[in-house]
Amino acid sequence: MKKKLIIGIFFILSISIFANETYIKGKILSILKEEELIDDDYLTSVTDFQVEIMEGEEKGKILMIEHPTYKEKQHNLSFKPNMNVVIYRDTDGYYIVERDRRGSIYLLVTLFLGLTLFIAKKQGLKAIISLGITGFLIFKFMIPGIILGFSPILIAIIILSISSVVTIFFMTGFNSKGILAILGTLGGVIFAGILSIFFSKTMGLTGYTTIESINYASLLKNINLKELISAGVIIGSAGAVMDVSMSISSALSEIKTHKPNITSLELYNSGMSIGRDIIGTMINTLILAYIGGSLFTIMILTIQQNDFPNIRILNFEFVGVEFLRAFCGSIGILIAVPLTSFLASKIHVENKEK
Repeated sequence: MKKKLIIGIFFILSISIFANETYIKGKILSILKEEELIDDDYLTSVTDFQVEIMEGEEKGKILMIEHPTYKEKQHNLSFKPNMNVVIYRDTDGYYIVERDRRGSIYLLVTLFLGLTLFIAKKQGLKAIISLGITGFLIFKFMIPGIILGFSPILIAIIILSISSVVTIFFMTGFNSKGILAILGTLGGVIFAGILSIFFSKTMGLTGYTTIESINYASLLKNINLKELISAGVIIGSAGAVMDVSMSISSALSEIKTHKPNITSLELYNSGMSIGRDIIGTMINTLILAYIGGSLFTIMILTIQQNDFPNIRILNFEFVGVEFLRAFCGSIGILIAVPLTSFLASKIHVENKEK
């Protein structure tokens, strides 16, 4: 029984791309008993939980489910009465595989939406709607399109263009300020994408950046993983570049309104001056976001720095990809500043002359 239980749990915790899995919500009612194992090589004990199924055809059914405690603590999951859990069901029986975190996730999202509406009010509602549209475009069109074999870069640019138009016009209205922000965003992001394509080739990146991606190679046959890296750069940098472009466009529009006789060169210089103040914080924001996302990996590499010299670390593909994302995205921000300033200086002055 113990051997079967061990094999079952490891099978569930490991990722299988071929399994037809069934997961349902359960609730732990009580701990029936805990059996200590003295001579076992892998386990310290086995606990019997009384669990109620909370959904599906078997809702209300009470089960007794065994769950092991491993000697290697990193494999252990802690459960207690009144806790919602995820149950895996197959032909061999039922297993507790994880805590059900959906309640916490829903609460966090609700808190975010509530604070956005409370603090930003109407503009907050617009921001939430535009965010929802962007998410819809990515998950309903971009991801399926890439899976079907379309160019990730092309789809990313199309989705980003639509998202930028919707977001900026929804927030500012159909005016020259919004148009300038859109043009600046697209220019900066596309430049970052082109740069990432170039350096992906010079670095010889394959797109298989992790062990997991290699394990899923059979599912990725129709996907251009090299382009997927650049598509990630485009999408990942879009928010920061959009913020910079919108800030400069809005500021220059205000300057032009309050000083109608300003020259094209003066307006451009004002945009560059504003942009320089923005660049430092936005680049920090983008790079710190990537560092935060890779913090665990950075920590592991630091611990193993005696085993992996710089020549080895800097030639790991996933490290190269992170450098690519962070610095190509930052360059996109840098390009957006003079581009938005230049376009604003030309469009506003030409409109005045006309």
